[in-house]
Amino acid sequence: RIDYSGNASELHYWTVRSPEKYRLPDPEWRVLGGFDHGKTNPTALERAYIDYEGVIYFLGEYYMLGKSVWQNAPELLKMPDVRKFEACYTDPSVFDQRTQQESGKEPRAIASVYADEGIDFLTRFSRNRNDQTFVERLLAHWGDLAHRAPTLKIVCRNHSDRPQLGLHDWDCPNLLWELMRTRRRKLSATQLMSQNQSEEIIDKDNHARDAMKYIVMSLPEPSEKP
Repeated sequence: RIDYSGNASELHYWTVRSPEKYRLPDPEWRVLGGFDHGKTNPTALERAYIDYEGVIYFLGEYYMLGKSVWQNAPELLKMPDVRKFEACYTDPSVFDQRTQQESGKEPRAIASVYADEGIDFLTRFSRNRNDQTFVERLLAHWGDLAHRAPTLKIVCRNHSDRPQLGLHDWDCPNLLWELMRTRRRKLSATQLMSQNQSEEIIDKDNHARDAMKYIVMSLPEPSEKP
């Protein structure tokens, strides 16, 4: 869960053990993916389920550093329910940026190369990508917890204080790791004399978080409970 104090410079997180017994999702729940491609940076795929009441469960991920399209694709296809995605949203740059497939051949879009390797379900994300808006959406899912259950849940039974590379069938340790490292940009004392406290989220350790953002921002805002 997340709590943010408007006069602080950081997002503060704490974890709570849930009394709910872990179980696999209902086969009829909707399944969505969020994807962020990287080579020098990690490649991340997050899988989310949406139940009959609109509650979002992040329940599986792939997180790998320094691998090519051809190395990532076979591992991505091993993810459970990957073929049940209604959509797998990704940054538009995957469709626009080109990569050299083979020496002497014309460079091709990264999404096109993934499609050749069986990852033919990537969908261009075209909604709001602003990090501050995304944080506000998360807070709406986690608001008023004294009176209602959260409407967004992250399953992680193997949390670590460092990245855990590879495929995680039913857990999201890297997503949780990145969220817990989320920080707002700090201003110096001199800057604060002429500027308001920044709301900008630092662009670091945000690959699983971006994949999460594509899913969350593609869905309706959580409804307010009367």
